[in-house]
Amino acid sequence: MNEEAGRRKAEGLPRNKKGEIMEDALIGLLAGKTGRIRILSDVSPYKGLDGKEYGPFKFGEVVELPIEEIQWLVKEKLAEMKAEVEKDG
Repeated sequence: MNEEAGRRKAEGLPRNKKGEIMEDALIGLLAGKTGRIRILSDVSPYKGLDGKEYGPFKFGEVVELPIEEIQWLVKEKLAEMKAEVEKDG
């Protein structure tokens, strides 16, 4: 998807009162993509939303994961965003 097509797709997403794209809509837009994060705390192996096993991860490690996995790791303050999102495949 080129930048202009991505911008048009984002224009139709639901927004909150501040005009920001709602989190669920943004995650849907990014589904199937990956990103890089830096691990902030040791993380034991776990089963992801896609049924695959992820981890273990160690403090300071930089890993590439599906956006769906990144969302909860960052929300729980176990990781921070490292770099831009990349298209999967």
